[in-house]
Amino acid sequence: MEKLVESEMKQREESIKQQMKDAKEKAKAGDKEGAIPLFKSVMEQKCLFPGKAKDASKELKKLGVEVGHVFDAPVMDRAQSAKIELS
Repeated sequence: MEKLVESEMKQREESIKQQMKDAKEKAKAGDKEGAIPLFKSVMEQKCLFPGKAKDASKELKKLGVEVGHVFDAPVMDRAQSAKIELS
C-alpha cells in the first residue's frame, strides 16, 4: 500500500513540475492567458505541494493577477470556525 501511495505522490509531483514549466514558458512567450490557468491549477494543490503553490502565487503576481493569501492561518475563534463549518 505504501508503494502505491508513494508512486502516486511522485506522479502528482511530476505533473505539478510540468505544469509549472509549461506555465513559465507560456508567460515568457507572452501568452499570459494560457499561463494563468496553469499557475492557478498548481495553486489548488497547496496542501500537497505548498512550495510549488507559493512559487505559482509569485508568478501570478508578476502577471498582475491578484491571488490573495496562499496560506491562511488556523481559525481559533469558535464563531468564525462554526461559520466555516456551515459553508
